Amino acid sequence: MRSTVMSFAVVVLLLWTVPGLVDSASAASLLVEAKPNPGVAGQQITVTISAGDEGIKYLYGPCDLMVNFGDGSKPQNAGKLTSQPGGLLTKSITHSYPFLKFDKIYTITVSPLNCDAAKYTANTVKTTVKILVPRVKPSPLP
Repeated sequence: MRSTVMSFAVVVLLLWTVPGLVDSASAASLLVEAKPNPGVAGQQITVTISAGDEGIKYLYGPCDLMVNFGDGSKPQNAGKLTSQPGGLLTKSITHSYPFLKFDKIYTITVSPLNCDAAKYTANTVKTTVKILVPRVKPSPLP
């Protein structure tokens, strides 16, 4: 217990005292990825959030993760990161983007909720996904 508290204190101290480390540490260690990218409107996109660094896992482990898909839909609570083989913490959530007349790039943001990470690190991590308009193949004339 004492070493856990000490590890947390060191991470918080580093994030608080070193200018610029807050953004780079959280952005480099809490990752968000959308697949497939590019995707197609009306089809599912999977957003995966992961943390591998021990300090970031300690900070983000107890957090709920709010995902804003950038398309005007209501943000969704993806829940907490879960342990995977090899010590990686991950969480995935799916979303379907609306049909539009033109291809569009959306910015997906992930924010920690109800935990210390929301207080001591940058609040959001972002990625983009390009959504394509489904292409209609012309049928051959008889």
